[in-house]
Amino acid sequence: MICREQLRTFLEVEGDIQVVGEAPDGDAVLKLIVEKRPQVLVVDLQMPRTNGHETIEKVMANTPLPILVVTSQPLGPGRELAFESIRKGALDLAEKPALFDRDAQTRLRATVRRLATVPVVRHLAGNLRTDRASLVRSSYAPPPVAGVPVVGIGSSAGGPVVLASILSSWSSEFPAAIVVVQHLPPNFVPGFIDFLKNRTSLRVLGVEGRHALEPGCVYLPLGENHIGLVTHDSVGVVKGPARGGHVPAVEVLFESMAEMAPRRSLGVVLSGIGRDGADGALLLRKKGGRCVVQNEATAAVWGMPKATLETGGAEGALPPDGISSFALDWALSKGART
Repeated sequence: MICREQLRTFLEVEGDIQVVGEAPDGDAVLKLIVEKRPQVLVVDLQMPRTNGHETIEKVMANTPLPILVVTSQPLGPGRELAFESIRKGALDLAEKPALFDRDAQTRLRATVRRLATVPVVRHLAGNLRTDRASLVRSSYAPPPVAGVPVVGIGSSAGGPVVLASILSSWSSEFPAAIVVVQHLPPNFVPGFIDFLKNRTSLRVLGVEGRHALEPGCVYLPLGENHIGLVTHDSVGVVKGPARGGHVPAVEVLFESMAEMAPRRSLGVVLSGIGRDGADGALLLRKKGGRCVVQNEATAAVWGMPKATLETGGAEGALPPDGISSFALDWALSKGART
């Protein structure tokens, strides 16, 4: 009860968010949603009787809406459980703020506001394979260039389960390096790395400094840092302010790919709110790179893919299995030339 009262206070303190109801346990959530019709559901995984995962499954099967999971243990034992909640249908994650942690409280409110703008959320765990959308293929094939091909993936709300699905489809011999920007609170990143490691045979690395680009490796930034290509053959953290409210930002990654290795770079934009990556993808394409986005039928949030298409940054939209196949074909055509 005390935790719910604190959470209500944190959310309502600025006056633009109203908590319309509270459920003491998972069993009461469905009835509450029908009665109150909230725009966003905030769920704690630690609940009596029906647990958080079961609650999320029931909500997404019966009365789907944006779900934000809050947890006080993003770095503790069982930290992968938060990402299991996304597989069940939750849209985003947030750390439960401490009483005097004003920054965490501000981030929580900002996340709720963003999720309140999402018009429709679908449960995608069983809907990642669909008929492939048409892809507008480039009429210009750049000449072969030396170096390891790079697939840069930008993902946000609704994206982690799709990202995991794509990475799990590639073997350890995947002939390109993969650099990932996933919008998450910093403390959730180590757990997300563990989540991915258990779902792919690719090497998944947290980046704090600089690493040589290697085929079959997945790189994600640790801490509150951007990530990008820092030379033509290395990836590393990039210091700098937030871009569009995001650290890391897809824009920074795509811009670095456009600068350091455009003709051997492929950008991919997955589900997410807003337009992060749209301008960077356009720059990448103008310099000879390529980019595709997740299609509307499979994206929990169509914002980032839609914006990238509208700017001309993407040459087409594909479902996750189509992205997997397209990226593999592209990487094989490039090869790792030294």
